[in-house]
Amino acid sequence: MFVRRDRNTRSSDIAFMGMMLAINQILLYFAGITSFNETIFMGLASVIIGIVIIEKGEKNGIVFYISSAMMAAVIMPNKLNALGYIFLLGLYTIVKYYIEKSGDLKKELITKAVYFVIISLAAAIAGSQLIYQGAPAIMIPVIIAVMAVYDYAATVMLTTYRNRFGKNMKR
Repeated sequence: MFVRRDRNTRSSDIAFMGMMLAINQILLYFAGITSFNETIFMGLASVIIGIVIIEKGEKNGIVFYISSAMMAAVIMPNKLNALGYIFLLGLYTIVKYYIEKSGDLKKELITKAVYFVIISLAAAIAGSQLIYQGAPAIMIPVIIAVMAVYDYAATVMLTTYRNRFGKNMKR
């Protein structure tokens, strides 16, 4: 009498990503209206990209990131925060997935370090042009430290999610 439904249909993918996008955008909006913890809200919003990759695969994760980035550019009140989310935290979640796909810890650490330096240089140069007229050399170590802390925190959160709620869980 009852028909067992497939949990991996295209419509279920779209519904799941729609709900995750709503949560993502709420977190990004909070990042724009609070004067504190904006980096934490943006970090949590970018971890949602990782959850979509775990649940629905890398292609859907990329589509989700693009959708999230486009909506962030429109919805976020603080456009500099939107740029930070789009080019630093959101993009890094996709890059992190591909870097960690190799499974070689030494290669991962070297690749992440190089990526952090490149992103830090770009952010420091852009920041010194857009935000203040200071030396980018001051911003680089700070951005590298923030990205390293974010990487560790995101790894802990996504590993916990994967172990407790991810696709491997019996449903």
